[in-house]
Amino acid sequence: MFYYPPNNQYIQEGVPFEIDGVQYAANWLNLSTPEEKAELGLEEVITIGERKDDRYYWVSEKLEGAELIITSTPKDFATVQKLAHDQLNQQAYSLLFPSDWMITRKAETGVDLKPEWATYRDEIRLEVIVVRDQINEATTVDEIAAIKPQWPVSPDAPVIAEEPITEPVNENQ
Repeated sequence: MFYYPPNNQYIQEGVPFEIDGVQYAANWLNLSTPEEKAELGLEEVITIGERKDDRYYWVSEKLEGAELIITSTPKDFATVQKLAHDQLNQQAYSLLFPSDWMITRKAETGVDLKPEWATYRDEIRLEVIVVRDQINEATTVDEIAAIKPQWPVSPDAPVIAEEPITEPVNENQ
């Protein structure tokens, strides 16, 4: 986004605009050089501040001249902590749910769960314990926002083989 001070005008990329009676095409900002923009008197809008996760922060924006000022104010700690617990439980549920039928099958027919699935389900429950402790030990909204669960990979997930690293062949030798 650009700012034109004489008219207090904000101009978005990809949108046609008019300055002093002159019409500019929607792609003019994309095709023009920095020098052409400066010659016209356009200033690129810079962002001041950080946009934080709006699950945990009240985020507001304010345009002042060629500055976009972003303010992220932490929400109520107890509310954020409860939200983090609820989201953790929902994530664990969504990871466990697709394999719940295997548990039902074992209960109804005695067919054992494959070891990799038992391990996977155990790892999910262990991660919940670890992350729940992190949430409970947190003392600020910033600490809660920084918590990122390290969920295990499902046994059904496709395996991505890594390409072997080979040395380039020098044909001149």
